[in-house]
Amino acid sequence: MKTCTPQTPPIDWEAGAGLLAAARAYRTKRPEFSDIEPVLIVIDGKTTPSLDEFGRVENISIIELTSQELEQMFQNDSEANLRILGDFLLQTAHFPHIDTRAGEVRV
Repeated sequence: MKTCTPQTPPIDWEAGAGLLAAARAYRTKRPEFSDIEPVLIVIDGKTTPSLDEFGRVENISIIELTSQELEQMFQNDSEANLRILGDFLLQTAHFPHIDTRAGEVRV
């Protein structure tokens, strides 16, 4: 998860490469989790076309959310809201890039 500020430069392919390397290392170290899929969640940030392409080629799910959207998911800190967040992440994990702000899914 990358949390950004207005001064944070757009997230590029290097973030995806780091996540992919970590996922591969985890799969190697913990074979019981060999089916783990990397998901990069960007909060209040922008991504570059290089990250979008890297995610598509390497099958990394990229989810963009605003802090307000995330906050709404955690309102009242209820179990139901955490379940909603989990369901959302599971549903989106099969797509290389999801930008909730634009209401768009790029596959």
